[in-house]
Amino acid sequence: MCTIKYAIAVLMIAASIAGCTSTGKTSEWIQLFDGKTMNGWKALDRKGNIDTNADIKVVGGIIEIRATSNVWVLNEKKFKDFELVVEALMPEPPYNSGIGFRCTEGSRQLGYQCEIAGQKSGSIYAIGSGWVWPTDDKTGMDAYFKRAGNCYKEGEWNTFKIRCEGSRIQTWVNGKQTVDTIHDVFTEGSVAIQHHGKGDAYKFRKIQIRAL
Repeated sequence: MCTIKYAIAVLMIAASIAGCTSTGKTSEWIQLFDGKTMNGWKALDRKGNIDTNADIKVVGGIIEIRATSNVWVLNEKKFKDFELVVEALMPEPPYNSGIGFRCTEGSRQLGYQCEIAGQKSGSIYAIGSGWVWPTDDKTGMDAYFKRAGNCYKEGEWNTFKIRCEGSRIQTWVNGKQTVDTIHDVFTEGSVAIQHHGKGDAYKFRKIQIRAL
């Protein structure tokens, strides 16, 4: 009987330790945008130089970006494995935006981009090399639209979630999963938000991340 009780106690302790270990792998949420300033962010043009032409303001807890050419607003912190949540509101079409992740600086910014572009929102593009998912053909696009459906809402705030763990990349738009794929070109880098030079103000808020 003592042997059985001892075995049960050992199992309970092991389970407790395992639970604590699992919980410890995920960090607390970090607010990349403080809701008041652009501290920790910088605007870069397509050549990786500081962009002084973009109009970037914080209004009522919201980042508003206006630009006539492609600009990336890059955060200074770098992450490898993480969950990222961003809320975005686009103007009336045409517009072309995205949420960059695992981005690096240089003569040209590289990294991944979660598209914000109508019904293609939530798809993944590798900056500088092309589409990750869906593939750039009718079969890939049809499969993507079937999976994503009408999860993206024009003219409304949309919530994007991006999860990267190793080579696995997943995205959700308003709670609907749009991508679950494997790609390992970019493994670590910064978060960025984009204005491609089309349309009026692109708006972002509640940008938060936690390391895995």
